[in-house]
Amino acid sequence: MAEPSRVGLLNQLRVPNQMVHGTADPLVSVMHGVHLSAHIQGSQLRLIAGLAHRFQALFKAPLLGAVLPYLKAAQGEQLGHLARL
Repeated sequence: MAEPSRVGLLNQLRVPNQMVHGTADPLVSVMHGVHLSAHIQGSQLRLIAGLAHRFQALFKAPLLGAVLPYLKAAQGEQLGHLARL
C-alpha cells in the first residue's frame, strides 16, 4: 500500500533547514534532496560533488565548509532573537 504524499506538511515547516546531499549518492537520488528543499520554506540545499551516501573522510573539508557557516549564522540569529526577548 502506497503512503500518502507528505509534501503539504513540508510546506508547513518554519524552522531553519539546510540539506547537504552528495551527488554520487547511490541510495537516495539528488533529485529527492532538490524536491525536499524546494518544498521547505527558506531551505538551503548544498550539493557536494562526488559525495556518496555515508561519511567519507575525503569529504570532511567540503562537509564542514557546507555546515559550519550555516550553523554559525543560525546561532547568530538565535542569539539575536533571545536578545530581543
